[in-house]
Formats: sequence, C-alpha cells, structure tokens
Amino acid sequence: MRWVVAVAFMAAMAGPVWADIESDMRDCAASSSAGQILACSRLIDGRRLRPRNQAQAYFNRGVAHAQNKRFPKAIADYTASLGLYPASAAAYYSRGVARHHLKQYVRAIEDYGEAIRLDPKSSLAYYGRGLSHSRLNQYMRAISTFDKAIGLNPGDAPIYYSRGLAYARMGNNRRAIADYTSAMTLDPNSAQAYYSRGLIRAKQADYREAIADYTKAIGIDPKDAALYDARGIALHRQGRYRKAVADYTQAIALDPRSAGKYNHRGIAYQRLKRPRKAIEDFSRAIGQKPGFAAYYNRGNAYFDLGQYRKAVADYGAAIRLDPTRYQPYSNRGYAYEKLRRRASAIGDFRKVLQLSPNHRGAAQGLKRLKARP
Repeated sequence: MRWVVAVAFMAAMAGPVWADIESDMRDCAASSSAGQILACSRLIDGRRLRPRNQAQAYFNRGVAHAQNKRFPKAIADYTASLGLYPASAAAYYSRGVARHHLKQYVRAIEDYGEAIRLDPKSSLAYYGRGLSHSRLNQYMRAISTFDKAIGLNPGDAPIYYSRGLAYARMGNNRRAIADYTSAMTLDPNSAQAYYSRGLIRAKQADYREAIADYTKAIGIDPKDAALYDARGIALHRQGRYRKAVADYTQAIALDPRSAGKYNHRGIAYQRLKRPRKAIEDFSRAIGQKPGFAAYYNRGNAYFDLGQYRKAVADYGAAIRLDPTRYQPYSNRGYAYEKLRRRASAIGDFRKVLQLSPNHRGAAQGLKRLKARP
C-alpha cells in the first residue's frame, strides 16, 4: 500500500512542519531505516494524517516490530491498522505471520483466511495458512492449502518443501520425496530439502542414497551439525563406524551441548571395541542431559570392561527413568549374576519375563540359577 496524502492536507501545512512530516513518512516507510519505529511513532502520535495514512504508519511500525521479533507489539499495530483500514490484505497476512510465531495457530489461520478473502491470489497467505495447519497436525488441510499456493505460484520451492513435510508426517513417503525433489529442482541450494529426503531414504534403509543426500546438504550448509549427525547415523547403520565417529565428532564440534550426539558417538566407539572412549562420551551425554539411553549404554560399556558394580548402578539409573523397558533389567540381571548376587539376578530376570514374556535370555538365566519363572 502506498502513502496517500490529500492535496488539501499538504497545502494546509506550514513549510517546516510539512518537511518534518515528509521526512518521518520516508523513514517510516523505509524498512532499512534505523529510526523507522521512532518515525512511525511520531506520525501516529501527531495525529496529523488521514485514517488510511495513519493505518499505513501503524502497519509499517508493526513490520518493524516483527523484524525485531517483538510479535505482541507487531500484532497490536496490525490490529490498530486494520481498525483504520480493514480492507488491507497485507495487514491480515502480516498479523497471521506474527500470530504463527507466537504459536497462536488457530488465530493465524483466521487472519490468513481474511487475507485470502481480500486477495484471493495471495500465494503467501495460502502458504502461511498451510504452515499453521501443519503446526496443528492438520496435514490433509495443510496439503490442500499448499496445493492452492502452488497453483498460484508454481515456482516457489519452499511451498513444495513444506507440502513434502506434511506428506512425510502422514507417512506418504513417495509424495514427500517427490515434493522434496521438486523443491531441489527449483532451488538447488535447499540443504533442508536434501536433508529431509535423506531422512526418508534412511528410514527406508536406503543408506547409500541417504548418505548422498546428506553429503549434498553438507556441501550447501557445512555449519549445520544435524547434517553430520544424520550422515553419521547412516554410516553407522552400514557398519562404517570409523567414518561415523568422524561425522559425530564434527557434529559435536558444531553443537557441543547436544547429549544425543555424544551418545551416538559413544555407541560407535562401543562397536569399535573402545569401551573407555564410549564411557567418556556417555558421561558427557549424562552431564548435558541425564537420559535413559546414556545411562543404559554406559552400563553396557562398564559391563564390557568387567566393572559390574558400575554397570549395575547405571542400569538402575536407566530403570528409574523408564521402568517399562525390559533391556536394563535383563542386563542388570547378567551383571548381578557376575557379582554372584543370585537373588537380585533372579528378581531382574523375572521382571524381564513380566515385561517380555517370550524373552529367551531371561528364561535361560532363571534356568541357570535354578529358579522358577
């Protein structure tokens, strides 16, 4: 929307005053202006503009607030703008974006709907509404909305990518891959599209193609830790543990506060028969975020080293975090058996059979200990 200034209004202003207003109008309209918010505020507070121009000042200030991630203030300004000029599709769309950022997805969808009513050819409004439907797990609605956005703007890569994500959430991997591929065709530098396609291929156990996608994504965005971690997992699945360790190490260098990445590298070290290195990583993971997997895996590493008391302690910590999984009971039973704590071993093997009645290892353990199931 352009500034609309009535000739009569301009003529009524004295020269110096009008010069100040004209300067503020320029600064308020210039998104690159450092004083944009101040300029818009002076125009709004001065109350010297006609309603539509006042609406524009509110709108521009709202945009400035949104660019600075001050979304509640942006919403207040867009609302004030709409109060003065309710026919602005841009204001409804922008308020929808701000509400989306604040996770107010239902209200965002309402705003996008008003923007579409006022401007039925707005692919951006359809795209925004599709994103909000996705956040509400309304994937069929999201896909239908993305379809309309693509019909209006078939050359927009992010729309294909977002529709691909919705298809993936629904388990339709074939269509998800097709959309990710379309996004790459339109934007060959879309690292996220390669990454997302790689995730599906890894899920399908097509690790060679998954690694190729992750490698392409890394070439585009070499500072994204998640890409190295994902490629490390695929290499791990192929049994290429040393290469997996190298990728996990790079991922950790980029994101040293991620417990999951330390846990992944620790498992690879276990596969390489390096339990002490594995314990170092599991301990770091526990230091970052104590979790079931890190305690359980460190327990296994201690078991491999014959440090059965430490193994028992870690299996106990894992059980306290998730008492519904049979694995730590089973392994703790073996550790108790090594420590000749017969009653404790029997108790754990019996617990395993409660959680997993067909578990052969636990049944055999009870038989060795000459105990009934």
